[in-house]
Amino acid sequence: MRFQATLILMQPNKFTPEQQQEIDRMIDKKISSLFKNEKYVFSKDIQILDNRTIQVGTNKGLQIGTSATQKIALFGSTPVVKASAVTAPTNAGGLYDQTVAQTTVDAVKAIILIIKNIGISS
Repeated sequence: MRFQATLILMQPNKFTPEQQQEIDRMIDKKISSLFKNEKYVFSKDIQILDNRTIQVGTNKGLQIGTSATQKIALFGSTPVVKASAVTAPTNAGGLYDQTVAQTTVDAVKAIILIIKNIGISS
């Protein structure tokens, strides 16, 4: 395809109008297939150069990971699936109780573990 396109550019008057129309249609179809897809699928790593940004829409936002079983990681950590829900601390009506305090400690520890596992903190 690249060779044919070079011939077209170098010798545009060597083709009949019908041939040129067919060549133009083929090129349009190829370019269209590259840029009109619903998504891009990469089979290699993606590298973004330094001092660049990723802009997202302000209407519906951005979603990373479309199911709980897809793995995500940050800052070179090992990718993990979505963590299960953290159990909320119990409430004893405002009175201090060692059991209530321990459920709070357990919830905080679970949140810290989730943050560490995804790579936000060490």
